[in-house]
Amino acid sequence: MSDIVRAKKPQRLSVVLFIDEVRRVLDELDGELWLVCSLLYGTGMRLMEALRLRVKDVDFARHEILIRDGKGMKDRITMLPQRLEQPLRHHLDEKRVQRNFKRAARGAGIVKQISPHTLRHCFATHLLEAGQDIRTVQELLGHADVKTTMIYTHVLNRGGLAVLSPLDR
Repeated sequence: MSDIVRAKKPQRLSVVLFIDEVRRVLDELDGELWLVCSLLYGTGMRLMEALRLRVKDVDFARHEILIRDGKGMKDRITMLPQRLEQPLRHHLDEKRVQRNFKRAARGAGIVKQISPHTLRHCFATHLLEAGQDIRTVQELLGHADVKTTMIYTHVLNRGGLAVLSPLDR
């Protein structure tokens, strides 16, 4: 009996919204709150990374954002969505963003348990669904190990294992 290995408890899968659900939540926000939550979804940043963002970390010419001292204390670069270039100028309180995001989710009719961090999961999942390679997504998220990024392959919303039958080709 000493050689028997216990099964690991399965890790809880991240909640991921469909693209239209993300849009509905973002439509419920405005001003600075819309900006921060759009940054989370548009760049894959964590909430505190977005709130600590400094003007000097935004490179408008290269459409890039430098994220300093992210989780794991490793700097990384992610893309700057063109849509956010003009309104990107303010910092906010973490709790205010979280409260208003939950209010926006309710207003959008989303009943899933979500938080602003959910937008990071959506960012990664939607990039993978769109065909981006997992190593690029790993770099954008700042994951040290691709195994961490591979979690998102388990929450892809693909029926039938995303396999197209030869009969249907």
